[in-house]
Amino acid sequence: MNIISEEILGIRLYEMGLRNKDLVEAVAIAHAESKFDEEAWNYDPDSRDDSYGIFQINFYEGLGPERERRLGLDREELKDFDNNLRGFAMLFKSRGYTFKDWSTHPSSKYFDPAKRREWDNSVRIAKDTINRLAAD
Repeated sequence: MNIISEEILGIRLYEMGLRNKDLVEAVAIAHAESKFDEEAWNYDPDSRDDSYGIFQINFYEGLGPERERRLGLDREELKDFDNNLRGFAMLFKSRGYTFKDWSTHPSSKYFDPAKRREWDNSVRIAKDTINRLAAD
């Protein structure tokens, strides 16, 4: 387990160009997906999940080879913070700057409404983080 501080994540996402709601929601996704653990891995064939890193980038079956090709990275390399940020940026941009690839985000068709409270908590943590950064 290697936890990245939410402040470092917020700064890096800001440097990538995310602002306002997108910045808050990207930090919230990282919290909801991995609790900021850059080495997180989730494998669950029942839910078609083989996800890696802080943003839990899914490489399940057919997704893997295409994502490896596009990123120039393999699954294990996505456990590195910088590599996972690159993967996040590629997915976010390729999906029209939306978060629908992340099942923890309410815009995803895979979002479980029973987890709404968890999402709201992740957003609260993200907003607190961004507010602390803005105050510094």
